[in-house]
Amino acid sequence: MFKPIIDVAIAILLHQNNVLVGWREAKQHQGNKHEFPGGKVEEGETPLAACRREIYEEVGIGLHDWHAFDVIVHEYDDVIVKLHLFHAVVQTALLNEIQQPWSWYSREELLNLNFPKANLAIIQRLYWPHQIKISVQLDELAQLKQDQLLYWRVEGTQQQLMELAKRSVEHLSRLIVNVDIFEQLNSIQQQAISAIHLKQPQLMALKPGDLQIGKRYIAACHDLASMQ
Repeated sequence: MFKPIIDVAIAILLHQNNVLVGWREAKQHQGNKHEFPGGKVEEGETPLAACRREIYEEVGIGLHDWHAFDVIVHEYDDVIVKLHLFHAVVQTALLNEIQQPWSWYSREELLNLNFPKANLAIIQRLYWPHQIKISVQLDELAQLKQDQLLYWRVEGTQQQLMELAKRSVEHLSRLIVNVDIFEQLNSIQQQAISAIHLKQPQLMALKPGDLQIGKRYIAACHDLASMQ
């Protein structure tokens, strides 16, 4: 059965760690569910241009400083949607210009909202456990509390990589590794890893385009220059 492919631009709008969310009417595809702002990419339009246009039309604010977040493809029974995700920060001065019925939700509250299935991967990216445990022992993965991740603070020897290969995808989804280790993993392991860690020298050596879109990074910052 042939299924049409629809390109959709989605905006993750952030303000003080809250996310802007709306509600899809019953007559819409995947109606009676919560949604992130955005809409269909028109012919001859780039996803970023569509995102800017949709946010101006739907939300009522014009934003220029957008960042690519991810691309997610999801297949429904009747259609395949390709979600082009971008994120931007909404300044306090613009809050009164936001149209109804958009509302702000904390990242934790997103877990309890009724989103289309295609959006579930977005929510998993937005929500993060509140604690990071640091250890050289990979066995700590099996002992993590529900609200914890593990930063595996090792050099990445061949023996350590072999030990990592024995871990399930579920365990890897709660693991943070340094970028040097990440680059030695296979594609399945890389997809599962929760986040990539950058030491300060690795952070300062970054060039435009070095970071992978769709991956979460954390970085060690020990001075103002690295934070900036």
